[in-house]
Amino acid sequence: MRNNKVFRMIIGALKNKTKRSIAVEQIKSKNNPKILLCDNYHINKKNFNSLFVALKGDSFSFRVALDSGSKDEALALDPSLFEKNQLHQKYISHVKGLTKQQLLMLSHRNVNVFDIARDEALSRVLATDHWHAEEIPKDRADVFHHFWKVDRQVLHLYCALSMYWLDFWADFPGILTYKHCFVFSGSSIYSKSLLNYLKYSGVKCYVLESFMTGEDYFLEERHSPISNASQIQFTTVYSATKRKPEDYFSDANLRDQIRVFNKLNDMRNKNVKQPAVQAIPAHLKDKKITLILTQVVNDYSIISGDGIILQTVYLYKMLIEKILKDTDSHIIVKCHPWEKKKLAGGGFTALALSKWAESLSKDKRSRITIFDEFNIRQLIEISKHVVTICSQSAIEAALLGKKPITIGGAFYDVGGITNKCLDVNEAVHQLRCHDGLLNISEFEEFRLFLVTLIQLHLLNTSNGDARKIAAMLAHKGKQAHNTQQFKELSVAPTWAVEKL
Repeated sequence: MRNNKVFRMIIGALKNKTKRSIAVEQIKSKNNPKILLCDNYHINKKNFNSLFVALKGDSFSFRVALDSGSKDEALALDPSLFEKNQLHQKYISHVKGLTKQQLLMLSHRNVNVFDIARDEALSRVLATDHWHAEEIPKDRADVFHHFWKVDRQVLHLYCALSMYWLDFWADFPGILTYKHCFVFSGSSIYSKSLLNYLKYSGVKCYVLESFMTGEDYFLEERHSPISNASQIQFTTVYSATKRKPEDYFSDANLRDQIRVFNKLNDMRNKNVKQPAVQAIPAHLKDKKITLILTQVVNDYSIISGDGIILQTVYLYKMLIEKILKDTDSHIIVKCHPWEKKKLAGGGFTALALSKWAESLSKDKRSRITIFDEFNIRQLIEISKHVVTICSQSAIEAALLGKKPITIGGAFYDVGGITNKCLDVNEAVHQLRCHDGLLNISEFEEFRLFLVTLIQLHLLNTSNGDARKIAAMLAHKGKQAHNTQQFKELSVAPTWAVEKL
C-alpha cells in the first residue's frame, strides 16, 4: 500500500511539472516578439537562468547586441580601446574644442552627453585621493566642475565615448523594431546610452541586477540605472506589492518567510566569500562598539543610486571624527573585500583610512580598528550599533536583530526598519539616543519587507520563475482606440424643426 502511495505521488509530481512546462509554452507560443539582450558578458545563463529558460526554444526571437568576444563587447568593457582607435578621434577632437559651459550643455541625438558619461567616468576617478580631499555635493554641476578642474582628460574621453555609443545604437540594425530590451545595471556608458536612446520609443526596456542572495535578481521596467534605486523603495510600489494584512498569517506567507530566511542564511554572493570564524582581537572585548560597514569606493550603488553621498572615504573620516568626539564608543571599520579585487591598487578605502588614522592622537587611534578580511556576522554580533551608507550588509545586520543606521538613502529604507539619516550629525545623534536594536514590531515589519522584496518583487534564477517572465514578455496586441461618440462635423441639424 505504501509503495502504491509513493508511486502515485511521483506520477502526480511529474504531471504537475508537465502542466507547468506546457503552460510556459502556451504563453510563449501566442506570438514571436523580438527581444534584444544588450550583452551576454553580464546577461548570461549563470546569472539569470530563469530568463534564458523563458527565452528557450523558437517562441521568442532574441539577439545579443554585444556578443561575447566581439570588438564591440571589448570596447564596452575597456574604454581605453576607444582612445587608441584613430577612427574615434573625431569625437575626442570635437569635445576638446568646446568650452566648459558648451560641454556641460552638449546634446547628441537629443541626449545630454555628460549625463550619459557621468557614472562611468566617476567610477574611473573616485579611487583617487583628490576626489576625497574636499566635500563635493552629489550635484551634476558640482561634479562636472570638479572633473573640469582635476580630471579634464577623463571627462573629454568619456563624453566622446558617450557620443560614440549614442551613434552606435542609433545605427544598430532594426533597433526600433524590437519589442523588449534587456540591459544589465544601466550605469555603464554603453548600457545607459541604449536606455536613453530607447526612452521615447516603443521598445520596453528592462534593467537587471543580481541580489545579495546570489539566486535572486532585480528585473524592473525602467530607463535608468537600478543600483540602490530599486522601485521597491517607493511607497506606492511597496504597498502594491506586499500582501494584504489579512494574508500575513496565511500558510503561503509563513512558507515564504521560511524560504527567505533560508536563502539569507545560506547566501552565495557571487563577489564575496565570507572568511571563516576566527578569534576577535582581545582589545575589543567588553567594549561598546560601533561597526561601520563600508562600500567599494567607486561602486555604482554610490554613484548611480538615489542616495545623496558621493565621496565615501570623505564621509567615513567625518563620521569617525564625530563618533570619537561625541561618544565613548570604539569603532570597527569593516571594509568591503571586493574592493581589493576590483581596484588595481588594492583596497583604497582601508589604505586611505589607515593612513589618515595615523595622523590622529594615540588615544583616538587606539579606538579605531580597521578590517578588510573578517567574518561580518561575528562583527555584527559584538557591535552595539551598525552604520552604513547603503550597503546590503545592513540587511544581514537586521537579520541579527540590529537596527542599521543608513546615511544618505538606501533602497531598503522602508517600513522603519532602518534609522535613516541625511548626514553624519544625524547618524551620531542616533548612536547616542537609540539602543541599536529592532523592537518586535520593527522586526515583524522587516520580515514583511523581506518577503515582499525577495519572494514577490525579485525573480529567482530557478526554472520556477520562467513562467512569470514568459507571461511578461508575451505580446498583448495593439491597444484599440475607442470610437468617438460625437463627431466634430455633423450634417444633422442642431435643432429639430418645430411642427406647427
